Amino acid sequence: MLCVREVAKFNGARGVQWMLISWLPGLSGVQFHHCDSLSDALMRLEATPDPIAL
Repeated sequence: MLCVREVAKFNGARGVQWMLISWLPGLSGVQFHHCDSLSDALMRLEATPDPIAL
């Protein structure tokens, strides 16, 4: 299975927020992992992905 993962930056009322977003193409649902910083998000991106619960 192909797992798509990306780092996203959100500029909101609470300031900048970083997330790692994961999903499987063709299936419904997305997982959002809140990160403390860009470096935290990039570390999670490089790490082995967590299992995706269907």
